[in-house]
Amino acid sequence: MITDILYTIPYVPLDTGIQPRFTYNTSPDINALLLGLDTDKNLTNSKDVEIENRRHIDKLRSNEFYFLQILQKSDFEDGNSNEAIEYIEKQLKINSIATSNWISELFSKYSTVEKDDVNSLNILYGLLRIIAFLNNEDCFDYIKGPMVLILKLALSSEVLYLQEAALMVIESWRNKESLSLLEEFNPSAKYLKSYAETLKKELNEEVCDCISE
Repeated sequence: MITDILYTIPYVPLDTGIQPRFTYNTSPDINALLLGLDTDKNLTNSKDVEIENRRHIDKLRSNEFYFLQILQKSDFEDGNSNEAIEYIEKQLKINSIATSNWISELFSKYSTVEKDDVNSLNILYGLLRIIAFLNNEDCFDYIKGPMVLILKLALSSEVLYLQEAALMVIESWRNKESLSLLEEFNPSAKYLKSYAETLKKELNEEVCDCISE
């Protein structure tokens, strides 16, 4: 079971009673960029951003049942979008900070289940496939933290297909964070070990090439 999770938005309450360890502090200009707002016209200070983040994550929470219904009926095929992916894409465009943290909140909520809870495991799998499809560019560097944490939790799971789904995300990201996660990953299943080693070799070459350039 997973009993702890980190959040980047300080005002987001946790049902478990665990308090956030870190806060998310940026300038109004950066927050405006993330939210797609005009700094001069729509933002006066960071309080405006906090209010907007709170409003959006509350809306997402109220629509959780609707989203989970979509998620569980969606088929995930490599390279193809579906209704659940489109829903998250839309929410990221509206407010990427709140949406990213809501995804990590869902992952935390449904990770505290037993291995035989197929419904919750399918939700976790679907969330990982969505993250893999979105690729890193849709998550923004500023809010990468929650996404990296989700992958760490999935890779440490005892459920093999969750580990595999996490590797799919790593394969789509193809960056130094992905490589760091692979360095910490030590799977027991041979096919996952082979998958991880292949990715590690590829990313070592790609990341080193990027650094040298």
